[in-house]
Amino acid sequence: MKARLFIFQLCLVIVASHSTAYSSPATKAHPTPKGIARLVAVTVERLELMKDVALIKWNKQLPIEDLKRENELLSELIIEGNKYGLSAGTTERLLKALFAAAKRVQRAYHEEWKKYPPKIDTQAAPNLEAIRAKISDSSKELLMLA
Repeated sequence: MKARLFIFQLCLVIVASHSTAYSSPATKAHPTPKGIARLVAVTVERLELMKDVALIKWNKQLPIEDLKRENELLSELIIEGNKYGLSAGTTERLLKALFAAAKRVQRAYHEEWKKYPPKIDTQAAPNLEAIRAKISDSSKELLMLA
């Protein structure tokens, strides 16, 4: 699926920019293979949540782009990024890349579902608030790892 390839490409971009995101070399140690692996894993975990988000939006016929939610999350996470020594600009660039990736993944699912509609099980429907909490947590972990 196109979404998996895009997730992989995004991870490569994040890893490649990982060591250049800081204003001072003393801010963070050089990335370790284990740290990079965790960064990639959290990025993939976050983007895998987008299938449930896409399904909720599909079922409720909501638009993929939710600028209000993006701005709320961005404001919250700029403060969080500051706790880890990231500038507002660095945090914003990272998050906007994640938002763009998330929307791209959701669009890929919607395109697939136009051809092959998903089975809708209202009993097992994903809970939006629970998913948003997971997205927020993974975003915070990414900022800590960055």
